[in-house]
Amino acid sequence: MLKRELDARTEMSRGPDGRIDYNIKRDLANGEAVPFDGSGRFIMPGFPRFHAGITGHAFFWGTFDYIEIWDPKTLVETPGLPPKMISAARFHCHEKGIAL
Repeated sequence: MLKRELDARTEMSRGPDGRIDYNIKRDLANGEAVPFDGSGRFIMPGFPRFHAGITGHAFFWGTFDYIEIWDPKTLVETPGLPPKMISAARFHCHEKGIAL
């Protein structure tokens, strides 16, 4: 499903000359295989942690068919995110004694 959506988005990126901007795929279609342990946990690989600025805690936000993983402080400081998402991050950090 995600590959099909990415292919459609890439096709729509054609410029005035008809050429496709393949940077869309370079930017969006990457990842690493991540093994899960017997409890369903995984260790987030180094580059995604570095890129997202996650140095300690991570906040997971699920929306049906995908999840977002954020550094909580970055999330609450990012303009334009849904207020409910920010409130949930603040709440869960507060519950765990994590200062933002």
